[in-house]
Amino acid sequence: MSVAQKTVVQPRVTDRLRQLDGLRGVAAVIVVVHHSLLLFPRFADTYLNNGQVPVVGSVMWLLTATPLKVLTAGGEAVLVFFVMSGIVLTLPVLGRVNFDWVAYYPRRIVRLYLPVIAAVLFAALLVVLLPQFSAPGFSWWVNAYSVNGLTVDRVVSATDVLFGDVVINNPLWSLRWEVVFSLALPVFIGLALLARKRPLLGILAACVLAGLGAFWLNQSFTYLPAFLIGSIIAIALDSLRAGAARLSSVRGSTLIWVVVLALGLVALIAYWLVRPWADSDRVVYGVTLGLRTLGATVVVLVAAFWRPAVRVLSSRFVQWLGVISFSLYLVHVPIALAAIHLLGAGNWKWAALTTIVVAVLVAMIFAKFVEKPSHLLSKRVGTLVSTRLGTEQRDIAQKRAIAEDDGA
Repeated sequence: MSVAQKTVVQPRVTDRLRQLDGLRGVAAVIVVVHHSLLLFPRFADTYLNNGQVPVVGSVMWLLTATPLKVLTAGGEAVLVFFVMSGIVLTLPVLGRVNFDWVAYYPRRIVRLYLPVIAAVLFAALLVVLLPQFSAPGFSWWVNAYSVNGLTVDRVVSATDVLFGDVVINNPLWSLRWEVVFSLALPVFIGLALLARKRPLLGILAACVLAGLGAFWLNQSFTYLPAFLIGSIIAIALDSLRAGAARLSSVRGSTLIWVVVLALGLVALIAYWLVRPWADSDRVVYGVTLGLRTLGATVVVLVAAFWRPAVRVLSSRFVQWLGVISFSLYLVHVPIALAAIHLLGAGNWKWAALTTIVVAVLVAMIFAKFVEKPSHLLSKRVGTLVSTRLGTEQRDIAQKRAIAEDDGA
C-alpha cells in the first residue's frame, strides 16, 4: 500500500463521510461551550462591536484573542456546519441517476421543522417553569435573549424558521440558512457544476463573495457561500481526493497536513486575532470573514481526507457526539438561560457547568424521542408524496392519451 493510500481516505461519491458526522459533533460541543461562557459578562463583552480586547496576557485575552479562541468559536463552528451541510445534501443527488426531487422537498421540510417545533416548545416550557427577566448583573447576552412576555403568538412565530422570532431559541437563526439552502439546492448544485473543473478556484471565489457579503453587511452573501462550497466539494470529491493523495505522497506530508490545518484554524478565527482593526475598518472586517469561510473549508477538507483526523473523528465517542449533535444544538441555549436564572448571575460558573451536563443528557433524550422519529417520518412522508404524485401524473398521462386517441 502506498503512502498516499495509507494517509488518505478514499470515499466513493455515493458514500456518507462518517468522519464529518464526528466533526459535526465536535463543532456542536464548541457551540455549547461558547454559549455557556456567554453567561459570563466579561466573556460576553468580547462580542460587543467596540474594538476593545481584554488585557494582554490575561486568561480572557488568551481565550478570545489568541489561537485558543478556536475552543470557544461558536459562530465559526456554525460556518463549519454550513460547509458540511452543502456536502451532505449534494452527495445523494450525485449518487442517483434519477434523484427523486418530489420526495426530497417534503422529506427535508419534515426533517428540519419537526425537531425545530419540539425545540421551541421545550424552550417555552422552560420559560414557563423558570420565568426569565433582564437584570444588571446578567451579561448583555443573557438580557438580550431572556424571554420577557411569553405568548402563544411568540411561540408560533418561533417555529417559523425563515421569518420568525429567534429570541425564544437563539440557535434557530442558523436553521434559517439551512432551510434556504435546502429549498434552493438545485440552484446551488447548478452553480457548483460550473466549478467542477476548477474546484479550488470556485471555493476561493465563494470565499471572496462571503467577504464581500460581510463588507456589504449582507447576511445572505455572508453565509450562503459556505453551502455553495460544500456543494463544490461534493461534486469535485474525486479530484479533491486525488489532490489530497498527491499531497500525502510527498516527503514530510504529516507536517504539511498539520501546517495546513493550523493555517485553516487561524483563518477561521482571523477576525478575533485582529479584532480592533476589523471592528474599525470594514475592509479588514470583510477580509477576515472571507478568511473565516476559507478556514471552515480547510477544516472540513482536512477532516475528510487526513487519516489521523479521520481516525479521531470516526472513533466511537466522537461519532456518538455526532449522533446527538443536532439535538444538542437545538436544546442547549434554553437550558443555559434557565440555569443562569435559577442559580443567579453570581453563579455563572455553576450555570455554565450545569448547561453542559444537562444539555448532553437532554440531547440524548431529544435525539431518541424527537430527532430519530422525525427522520423516519420524513422518509415516509417523502415516499408517500412521491408515490401519490407519481400515480396522479400517470393517471393524467393515461387520460390525455385516451383523449388524443378519441380525437384521432
